[in-house]
Amino acid sequence: MSISGADVYPVHNFRQERKEERTRRVLMLTAEERAELPFRRISSLAFIVIMLIFGLPLWWQTTSTYRVPFRIFPSDQQIALPVYVSIASSYSSMKSHVGHAITILLNELSELPEIDRLHLVFKLNHEDMDTLESISRTNTERNNFFGVHIAIINETVWPYSGYTTYFDDQWALILNCEDESKLAQRMFAAITDVLLDTGHLSAIVRRDLRQRIQSSEIVALSSSQQKRLIWDSVALSARYIVQVIFLHAGHNQSSEHCLPENIILHTRRFATKLAEVSDLIISSEHLWDFDLTAWLKKDVQERITIQLDDISQIVTAIEQETSTVESSAPVMKLIVLDAPQPIALLDYLGDESNGVVVASWGALLSYGGRKHLAVNQSIIAAMRVLFGLDTDLPVSYDRLPLPVAKWEIKRIKLRSFIDCSINGISSVAAIHKLISQIDNIVINEEVANKTNLAVKLISQALSTVEKTGYIDVVSVAEGRALAESALNDKSLLSLLYFPNDQKFAIYLPLFLPTLLPLFGSILALNRYWMGKE
Repeated sequence: MSISGADVYPVHNFRQERKEERTRRVLMLTAEERAELPFRRISSLAFIVIMLIFGLPLWWQTTSTYRVPFRIFPSDQQIALPVYVSIASSYSSMKSHVGHAITILLNELSELPEIDRLHLVFKLNHEDMDTLESISRTNTERNNFFGVHIAIINETVWPYSGYTTYFDDQWALILNCEDESKLAQRMFAAITDVLLDTGHLSAIVRRDLRQRIQSSEIVALSSSQQKRLIWDSVALSARYIVQVIFLHAGHNQSSEHCLPENIILHTRRFATKLAEVSDLIISSEHLWDFDLTAWLKKDVQERITIQLDDISQIVTAIEQETSTVESSAPVMKLIVLDAPQPIALLDYLGDESNGVVVASWGALLSYGGRKHLAVNQSIIAAMRVLFGLDTDLPVSYDRLPLPVAKWEIKRIKLRSFIDCSINGISSVAAIHKLISQIDNIVINEEVANKTNLAVKLISQALSTVEKTGYIDVVSVAEGRALAESALNDKSLLSLLYFPNDQKFAIYLPLFLPTLLPLFGSILALNRYWMGKE
């Protein structure tokens, strides 16, 4: 019995062919549908084009963080500052001697330690003067240029016995010395330690650049420089509100030495001196029947005293009684004690003083049984410390007893210029660093405009001072304020708590119904173009 070569699976093949035929019949287009097919393909293509041209930009615009471009400072931005040094000698015969000392001085100035972001360019000028009186009469007024003026005086006409350096309103008078290197050292110390105070400038720059000062560096500083680190830890503001508060122990004025009108007058005069650097808004207030008995003590000399340890409690009590100032400007409070009996303020060593200054808050002052002149002097001394004008001179130095000397005004203008410039540069750099590290930081038009204007003002001021030496404190102060305002703008954080996973949780249900037909249209057109349909 033989088996033929016929197909043994005829039923299976038949069923498979019938299934494919049914599929073709189901998917087969009618004549009307075939007539519409070109228009369907055109509409699919138009749908894809519209989604690509309009949909993708719209998706990008609605899902990306809104950021308006803004200007920044170069990473190596420097402050090139000309320092004009005028040196005068009282006799022509000293010209050669002083010339050699100036050469040594220039070498020492060129070897000064570098200050980050700050380049000091010293420009010296030497003139001969016939007498000391002609030096004192010489006009040194160049208000918006930083210059130091040094006069070398012969020992035969030196009027300040016991001192080698004396500072008057404008000039630093240096006692001549036969040793040229010693004379150069005296001029160098007067310039770098007092008139320019490079150590303080370095501390300002490091503070504004957020650079930490190591404990070993602090220990190496002198006591006066360490004190300045405390008092100048906060940058000088462009505006202050100064409240002069008269603290009366009774219901009326107790002391004849407490003259409010006179004290306010001296305070306003001091504010006028600082008008080019900082705007001091002076106001006054009286607190009557203020009870000080909890902190008053009698010492062995039968004096009524307040110990330094109790000052913080008194400050807290005063804060609770005084009115609140609604202002963004810092507030300084000068408290003048008025009691029936003199009150002595004692330090930790038991020594009496006319006042105690509290950093970044104000001062507590008492006439201590002295005349009203002592209160006025205490007010001026406290304001000098609070606003960065105080100067600790070495024992071989002395100064003219002025409330504020012209060279001090120039020095604080220089500090303010450098402080505002570095602070503005640092604030703009901080904004740029924020957006580079955090994706959700928003930069709107207002923030960008503030930043652009700040960069423009500070850059123009730095360019001007480098070319001409003109110090424009107003422009850099405005630029710094704008940069700080932009850095602290609340809109920067508007999307900070809206991370990407939350974005997709919201946007995915919105875009998925649109994406599915889009991909279907792309696949259908691809099959048509590949000839599979």
